[in-house]
Amino acid sequence: MAAAKGRAPASSDEALEKHRDNNVRRLLVAATRSINRHITLKLQQRGYEGTRPGHAALLANLDFHGNSVTEIAERAHISKQAMAHLAVELEDMGLITRAPSDADGRMLMLRFTRSGKALVRASVAIVDEFEAALAAKIGQRSLAALKRGLAAIIERD
Repeated sequence: MAAAKGRAPASSDEALEKHRDNNVRRLLVAATRSINRHITLKLQQRGYEGTRPGHAALLANLDFHGNSVTEIAERAHISKQAMAHLAVELEDMGLITRAPSDADGRMLMLRFTRSGKALVRASVAIVDEFEAALAAKIGQRSLAALKRGLAAIIERD
């Protein structure tokens, strides 16, 4: 029996779904979410109770010298409104400050507080621990190859 017009047969749907579940994009998205959840859990265990995976959009894109909300939102590929909301949350937690730019008072600048810089140091240590555990599981060469592959993807952008 032929498939209905416009629809692939069920077996093709199953094959496509299996292929789709194993493509690089989905694996990268799932891996990023998994790593962010792991980092958040470990940060919470280290005393940063209010952190959540969504905060990574701001925290991972804010430089120590400070950046505008617009710049961080562009880096994170989210709206300025969503970034501003995250900024309020993180300021309330004492991790960042928000202040008008010295160069342009209309621009809102974000900077890490001392506590925010400590959180970044803790995050880096957690990622280092994660990488060591991953290297123990897949091997140092495979981890190095993974990093080269990810860097190659980023260079395409």
